Amino acid sequence: MLGALLNAAAIAVGASLGWIWRQGPSPTLQHRLRIAATLSTLAIGGLMIAKVFTVGSGNRLGPLAIAALSLSLGNLTGRLLGLQRRLSAALEWSGLPRGTSASTPLPWAAVAMVFTLNPLGVVGAVGDGALNLWHPLALKAVLDALAAWGFVAAGSRGVAWSALPTLAFTGTWSLAAGLLAHHGLGPSSLTTLQFLCGFLVLLLVPTVYGWQRVALANYLPSLVLAPLMTRLWMGS
Repeated sequence: MLGALLNAAAIAVGASLGWIWRQGPSPTLQHRLRIAATLSTLAIGGLMIAKVFTVGSGNRLGPLAIAALSLSLGNLTGRLLGLQRRLSAALEWSGLPRGTSASTPLPWAAVAMVFTLNPLGVVGAVGDGALNLWHPLALKAVLDALAAWGFVAAGSRGVAWSALPTLAFTGTWSLAAGLLAHHGLGPSSLTTLQFLCGFLVLLLVPTVYGWQRVALANYLPSLVLAPLMTRLWMGS
């Protein structure tokens, strides 16, 4: 739950910054923050993967191979289900125009859904609850704080209140992942899940830097496939 609380607090802080500095972050500051966020994304994803090799013992190549396979199969499943397309449709339904940015005033429902229905929130919550790794949610917290600042500066209202549904959504995923990890997942499954979460964070690098948007929602089925495949292959 630490990551979920941090994420909610960051949205409130970002909204407060928007009220104090109504002009929003300058282009120079935005560029510097984008570089810092990109480096942080690389570091968090890389460290999550590297930590598996430095902590504990046991077979690591098997979980690594399963994580890579589940990533591909999960993306295929997500594309067949149209998860990213459905997410985009939900955001548009809430009032978010296609191709919008933080410089566009938005209705509260759209702002809340931008923060809440974020695939990184699901990945981070699973890492926080199942693996006690809150770092992906800390990354989301920083990105959300900057977005909240921009939304408020652009004239959007009720941005700070978006922290509540974000906390409820992310916290629920985190608690569910924690319960499953303690009562249904063995060491090998948790190792596979940590590899997978690291891969999913690294996939965000092009999006965070602004090169291109990665359809992370399509990869979410891999979070279910990875532990299932590990139990079938390795029995734990």
